Amino acid sequence: MEHNPRYDGKPLLKLLEFYVLWVIGELPEEVDKSLKAIAPKLHTLYGGDGQWQGAIAASVHLSEEYRRKSGVYGRGTSKLLATTT
Repeated sequence: MEHNPRYDGKPLLKLLEFYVLWVIGELPEEVDKSLKAIAPKLHTLYGGDGQWQGAIAASVHLSEEYRRKSGVYGRGTSKLLATTT
């Protein structure tokens, strides 16, 4: 990936964008593999359930109840969009 100054000083911004892409089923497979590889480090930094998605959700304080109700538990889950519109 090429450098984009949009992310300078905002380490969570790119990860949050990846999380949103994952929720709507648009995260490229190679990015998902990379995020899975760094999941232990993300878990150490942000907490969560040990998966990269859980770490990002924890970093922005998405409650477990919200994630459960919204259906954000599998790749390509679009139930979140249906519950928030």
